[in-house]
Amino acid sequence: MSIVYPNVPNVPGVPPLPRSPLVPPDAPPILLSGDDFLTPPGNPVAQWGIYYQGEPVVLADNVLEMEYKQDWTIADYQMEEGAFESYDKVSNPFRIQLAFSRGGSVGARQNFINSISSIAGDLNQYDVYTPEVNYTNCNIEHYDYRRQATNGMGLITVYVTLVQVRVTVQPVFSNVKNVGSNAQFNDGVAQPSTITDTNTETVVVNATRGGGG
Repeated sequence: MSIVYPNVPNVPGVPPLPRSPLVPPDAPPILLSGDDFLTPPGNPVAQWGIYYQGEPVVLADNVLEMEYKQDWTIADYQMEEGAFESYDKVSNPFRIQLAFSRGGSVGARQNFINSISSIAGDLNQYDVYTPEVNYTNCNIEHYDYRRQATNGMGLITVYVTLVQVRVTVQPVFSNVKNVGSNAQFNDGVAQPSTITDTNTETVVVNATRGGGG
């Protein structure tokens, strides 16, 4: 059965709903799909979700919420008479929280939870896609979920928190000599000394005197 536009009568108390005369009466409605979690029509990249190397890693039906936090730390020092002066401002790593939901069969919900738990403890760097901004180099810091009868026991909502991972540049050295290739260095030769009979007799005599004293 096809979906058609409802026939709204033009009677008192009902607001007028004008329609274009070019639209046939049995035409299906046009659904909004710009922020669809799955691939929207005409767009090869999904608008929402957590991705790794361009592939989605969370098997969810929807993204219900998205929260972004960015903080800065301002350093200051104390001056005379209780005054303070600021001298530096440092940007802290941003944090993103996403709320995913999944319904359907028990197996589908299990795969949904497993898809999050399997990546929560690794060290990979993930990307968060939104329609406006893509956030790169993120890692999962926390996730949690709870189920309530009032929200439907067949629907699971999981909150995932990601934090920015700042990649530092590795130092590159050139023309460095291998330590193992260094030549041996002569720091002097210790000259051996020969023990004579006179030195031996002196030591024995002194030891005898000390023991009999």
